Amino acid sequence: MKDLMKFALAVFVLIALIYEGCSCEGGRVSVSGTTGTTKMSARYNSNRSIAVAGRDVAARIYSVATKHKELRKVVVEFTLTGENSYGKKVETSIIIVEDDLDEVRKFADKDSYQYGYAGEVYAAMIMAKSGLY
Repeated sequence: MKDLMKFALAVFVLIALIYEGCSCEGGRVSVSGTTGTTKMSARYNSNRSIAVAGRDVAARIYSVATKHKELRKVVVEFTLTGENSYGKKVETSIIIVEDDLDEVRKFADKDSYQYGYAGEVYAAMIMAKSGLY
């Protein structure tokens, strides 16, 4: 029983470390006409957290697009904090725009969208615009 509890704790810690990359701020969406705006934030601690953040942005965009069928565009106001590769503190705001929601809605589910090409594209956008490198 003791070994099982140690294993469960190790799994919990691993999951917490993997998902440390990004956290939604309440999941609110502000709708204006055919544009939805949402806020997200992430703490940078490695390139892994950028990949997780990219997938989380993709998942958020998919969720907004499928919940609000009237929208044509989603704007994600993304804040990234942490240290760059030179040890300097970074806090930057990035605007990510997805304006082809019909394409997003073609995916069967959130996982198909976020773990496919879209998660990688958003991760690349975050890395390019973040000033971490």
